[in-house]
Amino acid sequence: DLDVVSVDIEWGGMDYTYTEGTWNTDTHSYDNSGWDDEGSGYVKVTNSGNADTTAEFIFESDREEISGSFTDGADTVSAPLDIAAGQSRTAYLRLSGEPADNLNNTKIGTVTVKIGGE
Repeated sequence: DLDVVSVDIEWGGMDYTYTEGTWNTDTHSYDNSGWDDEGSGYVKVTNSGNADTTAEFIFESDREEISGSFTDGADTVSAPLDIAAGQSRTAYLRLSGEPADNLNNTKIGTVTVKIGGE
């Protein structure tokens, strides 16, 4: 039998909104500021082949002030995730940094998924 690597990739909408939050007069800073994706910032990889593989998730920001990293829902994902045959793994993109200007339906970066390989 040949080892077959086959994956299905499901993309969330990757829709993010930045909120400045509310001004706290006691601390002279904003409370509850940051990015919200309303559950749309994810990539799910399902291994539909018969061989184990890996998936690496990469975010490249187009803006100096905004960065991003992936989590598995709890922990930061900084290395390729192992995906056994018949299994799925989901990575969630978390953004940080305050936009330097108003953004409206603006691309802020690129997500790349690398399957298997070195």
